[in-house]
Amino acid sequence: MAKQRVGATLVGLVAAVMLVLTCGIVMMPATSYAAEGGVERLENSWRYDNGELIEGIDPTANGIATLSGNDPWSQGSDGSFYNSVGEVIPNAVRKGIDVSHHQNQIDWNQVKASDVDFAIIRCGYGGNYTYQDDRMWTYNANECTRLGIPFGVYIYSYAENTEDAVSEAEHVLRLVEGYDLDYPIYYDLEDSCMDGLSNDELAAIAQTFCDIIEANGYEVGIYANLQWFNNRLTDSCFDDWDRWVAQWNTSCTYTGKYSLWQATSDGSVPGIEGRVDINFEMADRPNDVYADAWYVASGAYRFVTDYGIMGVYTGTNMFGPNDSLTRGQVAVILWRLCGEPDVANSIAFQDVSSGQYYTQAVEWVAGEGLMTGYDDGRFGPNDVVTHEQLAVIAQRFGQTRRPSLSAHGTSGLSGLRDASSISSFATNAVNWCMTYGVYDDVLDQTGGYLYPTQAATRSEMASLLQLLYRDALDYPSDVSPVDWYVVGGEFDYAVDSGIMTGYTNTGLFGPYDTLTRGQVATILWRLAGEPSAPAGTEDFSDNLDSSQFYYTPVRWARSAGVISGYGDTNTFGPGDVVTREQLAVMLCNYAEKVERIDVSSNCRALDAIDGADDVSSWARAAMGWAVDAGLLSGVETPSGREVRPQDNANRAQMAVMSVNLVTNVL
Repeated sequence: MAKQRVGATLVGLVAAVMLVLTCGIVMMPATSYAAEGGVERLENSWRYDNGELIEGIDPTANGIATLSGNDPWSQGSDGSFYNSVGEVIPNAVRKGIDVSHHQNQIDWNQVKASDVDFAIIRCGYGGNYTYQDDRMWTYNANECTRLGIPFGVYIYSYAENTEDAVSEAEHVLRLVEGYDLDYPIYYDLEDSCMDGLSNDELAAIAQTFCDIIEANGYEVGIYANLQWFNNRLTDSCFDDWDRWVAQWNTSCTYTGKYSLWQATSDGSVPGIEGRVDINFEMADRPNDVYADAWYVASGAYRFVTDYGIMGVYTGTNMFGPNDSLTRGQVAVILWRLCGEPDVANSIAFQDVSSGQYYTQAVEWVAGEGLMTGYDDGRFGPNDVVTHEQLAVIAQRFGQTRRPSLSAHGTSGLSGLRDASSISSFATNAVNWCMTYGVYDDVLDQTGGYLYPTQAATRSEMASLLQLLYRDALDYPSDVSPVDWYVVGGEFDYAVDSGIMTGYTNTGLFGPYDTLTRGQVATILWRLAGEPSAPAGTEDFSDNLDSSQFYYTPVRWARSAGVISGYGDTNTFGPGDVVTREQLAVMLCNYAEKVERIDVSSNCRALDAIDGADDVSSWARAAMGWAVDAGLLSGVETPSGREVRPQDNANRAQMAVMSVNLVTNVL
C-alpha cells in the first residue's frame, strides 16, 4: 500500500460533490442524521446485532462460508503465513488486524512485539457527528503512530443516499486530519439499513464517498463480505478502488482483485483481550498465481504479463495457470506478439463468429499459415491444444521469425522419455522444440516426459514463450518482444540476415541508442555483401585504425560514393551521431550507387508531412525518395506526424529502415 501524507482538509469536497452530481448520480431523498437527536446508532448486519458482535455466525450465511476456529493465523519460520489448518496462504505478504471500540483498550506495545504488521482502525460510524466517533479512535491512532505500526482507516456506513455519503466522508476527513496513513480509507458497506437499496443506489453512495476522499488526496477502498462483492457491489465503479473482502474461511474464493482479506473474526493477538479480526494483505498478482509456483520462479509468468502477452480472464483476477490452453487463446497470443495487426472482416471458419475475443486473431493466424482449421471448415477456438500440437505451432512461429533456426532429423528427441508417443505429424516439430529448448522448464516438472497428446496449460504456454524468445531466438535483454520495431518482424530479419547485431559480449542491442556514422556504413556494407574497398582507396584521416569494426566498411562506402566526409577536412567522424536527414542521404546513395535504383522524387509525399520545410536543401531529394520508398514516414507526435529531419536516428529505426529497403525496395 502506498504511504499517504495527510493533513488535507475538505479541499476539493465541494468540487467532488459537484462532480458526482454532474456525472448523473441522482440524489436520493435526504435522511437527516441530525433528526436522530444525537442518539447513537447501533450496527446491525451479518456480524452485528444492535452493536454487539454476533457469536457463532451461521457459516453458510451471506457468503461468509466456514467460520474459522480459534487456532492462530501465524507466520512460519519460512516467512509464509499459515491458515487455521496449517496450510500456506498463497500470496499473503503481511498480517494485520482491524479494531474498534469493541476491542476496548489495546496494549499496542504487545501488538507491536507480535507478528502483526499493520492495523485498520475504525474512526467512526455514520455521519459527521462527534457522538458517532469511535471512542477508541484517537487512542488507537496515536498508539500506532507512536510505535510506528502502519495503519489505515475504516468507517462503518449507515448511508441510505448520497447525501448521507457526503456526511460520512466529512466525518472521516475530520478525524484523519494530521495522521499519516499507510493504508487506504475503507468504506464499510454492510449495515441492514442498506438491504432495500438497489445495486445502482449502492454504487452511487460509494461513488460519492470515494470521490470526496480521493479529491482530498487519500487512497480509498471498499469493505464488504464475499456475497456483497459478488451480488450487490457489481457496478464497474468498484473496480476503481481497493477491495477488502470478508470471507471467514481457510481461503478466500473471491475471483476479483482484492488487496486485503479478512480471514477470521476469532483471531487472538497479544495485547488484545478477546477475539479480533485477522486480515492478510495480498501480493499484487492474480488470486491463483502463487509466489512459489515453478512458472513464477522461472520468470515465465512475469515475462508474459509484463509484456501484455497473457493476462487474467476478463472481469476476474484469475490467470488460470493450470487451465487447459485453447486454440483461440493461442491465436490471440500469436496475434499480440505480432502487434495485433488488422485483418479483413471476413470470417473464414463456420464456428468463428464476429465480436469474439479471438475473432481477429483467428483470421490473422490462419492467413499467416501459423494455424489451420479442420477439414470440415471449423477452427475449433475452444478446443484444447496438446503439447505436440503446440510444438507444431511454436516451430512455425519461430521459423517465421528466424528462418535460419532449423533442426533436421530426430537427435533432439533423444532426451525425451516418451518420444515414442509422439504422433508422426508432430515429430519434426517436437524435435525442433527440443533442439532449441523451449520445453525445458516443462520437462523439468515432469521428469523428462512431454505427454505429447495431453492438453497444454496456460502456465506451460507462458514458459514456452519465455524460452522461445530468451533461448531459441536469443533476444537481447533490452529488446521487448512487443516493441514497435519487433512486432512486424524487422528486428528478427535484421538479426537473422546479419544486417545488424547486438553489442559484442554485452547481451544488449541498444535499440534506442543513437546511431553513429560508422554503424550506418557498416550496416550498408553488410547489405552489399561485405566487399573490400578497391586498391588505392584514400583513407579518411580519422579512419586509420584497422582494428575498428567500421574501418573496412567506411573505406568501401567512400569508394562506392555512399558516404562523404565533412567538407574539405578529409574527416568522416565515424563516432558522430547521424540525423534522420543524413541517414536518408546515405540510404539514397546506397540505393542509387550500389543497387542502381532510380531515386528521383517530386517530394510531394514529403511535403505532405508537417515539418518538411525544415529539411536541409542538400538532403531534400534524398528525404523525398525515402518517404516515397516507405523508409520514412515521419515521427508520431500528439499533434500528428512530423518529419523531424534534424532529430538523431536510433538503432531501432535503422533496423526497420534497412529491412524495408531490402524487402520492399531492392
